[in-house]
Amino acid sequence: MTFDCCYYPPPPPHEAISKEPIMMKNLFWIRKNPYSHKENLQLNQETEAIKEELLYFKASGGGALVENTTTGICRDVQTLKGSQRRLVSTS
Repeated sequence: MTFDCCYYPPPPPHEAISKEPIMMKNLFWIRKNPYSHKENLQLNQETEAIKEELLYFKASGGGALVENTTTGICRDVQTLKGSQRRLVSTS
């Protein structure tokens, strides 16, 4: 999933920092300019990011996941299906 549709170009003096990888030294800038850093708009670790939440959801009796991505955001239904399969397989 990406939020590339929300990208906002940084001001000219900040172009270099906007292209650096996410690191502690530029984290303050990224937090102040979240839509001007392209790497920050990529959600590449969503599987790990939701793993704990899915286990809690299942332990609380949950079993169905619903895809409800806002129009314009590049949704990833295959990742959602994989998460659902892992949720079911931990039974």
